[in-house]
Amino acid sequence: MTVIREIAISNFRGVHSLKWRPNPGINCLIGPGDGGKSTVLDAIELTLGTRQSFGFTDADFHRCHVDVPIIIDVTLGALPDELRNLEAYGHFLRGWDQQTGVIHNETSAALETVLTVRLIVRDDLEAQWLLFSEGPSAEGRERNLQWKHRQLVAPTRLGTVASHHMALGPRSVLGKLSLDKTQASTALAAASRQARQAFAEQGCNGVDEVLTTSKRIANSMGIPVEQLNALLDVKGVTFSGGAIALHDEDQVPLKNLGSGSMRLLVAGLQKAAGQSSISIIDEAEFGLEPYRIIRLLDSLGAKSNDTSQQVFMTTHSPVVLRELSSVQLHAVRTTRTTTPAVINN
Repeated sequence: MTVIREIAISNFRGVHSLKWRPNPGINCLIGPGDGGKSTVLDAIELTLGTRQSFGFTDADFHRCHVDVPIIIDVTLGALPDELRNLEAYGHFLRGWDQQTGVIHNETSAALETVLTVRLIVRDDLEAQWLLFSEGPSAEGRERNLQWKHRQLVAPTRLGTVASHHMALGPRSVLGKLSLDKTQASTALAAASRQARQAFAEQGCNGVDEVLTTSKRIANSMGIPVEQLNALLDVKGVTFSGGAIALHDEDQVPLKNLGSGSMRLLVAGLQKAAGQSSISIIDEAEFGLEPYRIIRLLDSLGAKSNDTSQQVFMTTHSPVVLRELSSVQLHAVRTTRTTTPAVINN
């Protein structure tokens, strides 16, 4: 599985400077509110995610210092063969020393091969996603991850609002679980045609005067019209993937589930989808009773020390603190000076 070996953040929101080496498995950030915990999660998602654009503003710069660029470096290890391809990424492959945590700009047999993805935003507010290594960067070489490879490393995020995951859409977890999306598209196209045909056969009451007047005016303006009908517009009934949603036995949509139930279900679905080994959960306890918080943590491998996925979460819940081990907890400490923020176990 791909795993984040190091995160370095500079001049992003409440973080002036931060360097952190997270563990495989669960990494739970704790600390006071407005301390930068969610900022770390956002930094990971923005750097590795598949979002192709983001509306950065001056407020995303630390203390609005737009003269200093936002730079977020996320270094990935345990790379699949596609990301170790010398032809594609050879100049940007780096070496990570597991003993010291130091990243070298050259690989060797004694070092783990890693890639660093950099997000940089300057005062023009245009974001750039690039691979970073000191040598190629000094020479002006630029390269980004191929789209298919970015999809391999993009993290899944479990937010406070999870209703969109209950529909078979392109950004939902159900869409990732579907092996044959063409069948869903075919069914939606057929449903659209059936809806237009049914409406045409049934007709629409109360529009006769509109049709008569429109026909008369059209002919008077030299536009020959023999007959007008009020039918469903082709574009008006074109269904998107989100039109197919999960329902229970009473045909009640699962979007009506409570926030906690929906988040718990989505967490399980995301693990089953298995497309990403990196997960992000802000406020793990949101909407969940204590016994269901424990169930969520168990599914994430809290007790089994599951390293098949790397989880980044935040919490203010004593239940989460009790269920996790000390190595899974990381305290975020900040100062009001320009000294770096610190994340401690």
